[in-house]
Amino acid sequence: MKRLCVAQRRSIRNRCLSSRVAASVDAARHAIGMMCKEEAFRALAAMERCIDMAQAKGAMHRNNAARKKRALYALAARAQHNDAKASSCLPT
Repeated sequence: MKRLCVAQRRSIRNRCLSSRVAASVDAARHAIGMMCKEEAFRALAAMERCIDMAQAKGAMHRNNAARKKRALYALAARAQHNDAKASSCLPT
């Protein structure tokens, strides 16, 4: 009986953490897409905290957490590189 209650509690917690991770990933992608550097860095930091917390609680496997973080940081780096390349081509 106790095992059932603990499993239900953990299931609810894991679902909450997973939805928080998904929301923070979406917010980070949106901030990166808006090309606002400060907002993107803040969103990436919040996303990393959420993912680390979910991984620490066991809601997410550590490799999955690392993949999500790496993919979003790579997306941010590509966006920054493309933005720098586009601004260097502008006529002065």
